[in-house]
Amino acid sequence: TLRDGHVFFGGDAAHVHSPAGGQGMNAGIQDTINLSWKLAMVLNGRARPELLDTYQSDRLPVIRQLVRMTERATRAFNSTNPLVHAAITRLAPIVFVGGSLASHGGQNPIEPIKLGAAILHGPNVWNFAEIYAALGNSHGAQEVTDAGSFAERVGAWLEDANERRTVAKAGRETVAALGGGLERTLAALEPYLMQIRLERRASNA
Repeated sequence: TLRDGHVFFGGDAAHVHSPAGGQGMNAGIQDTINLSWKLAMVLNGRARPELLDTYQSDRLPVIRQLVRMTERATRAFNSTNPLVHAAITRLAPIVFVGGSLASHGGQNPIEPIKLGAAILHGPNVWNFAEIYAALGNSHGAQEVTDAGSFAERVGAWLEDANERRTVAKAGRETVAALGGGLERTLAALEPYLMQIRLERRASNA
């Protein structure tokens, strides 16, 4: 219930759920808007008190749907199933790498790049500094510094699919060029490994 006598509940006092998408804040603002104009109408004598009963009937269906939606989104994004992560990334033509606007050092961008996404990231990427430096040099990713530049770049890429695909392609080529480290390491070690094998055979003869 959103009402107990003369007390009305809204925002986080009325519905607590996943923070996915910031929907809790949005819902709280909508609660306040819905209730405030009705209170003003009743207090100013321009509407009957029964109007306040519509606050709950208006907002509860929206809140219940919102809770279901955000819970599903949270389960999907927190899933440890690699197929779920791959599906989410493939459905997203643009991926913002988390932990890079805050002081967390950024997450690894390689997986979404390999899945074809154009990459946005913040300035704090020291956890994978060499990868991000290479992506920056090849224009295979785009740095944003705040919410405004993030929104501007997302909007531009959604409007210009060719530019977005160019960035995604450069990112894939950069990652491919950085790959193969294991193969190169094994090739460099092969002469030494061969010498060890020959010495073992000689000692066992």
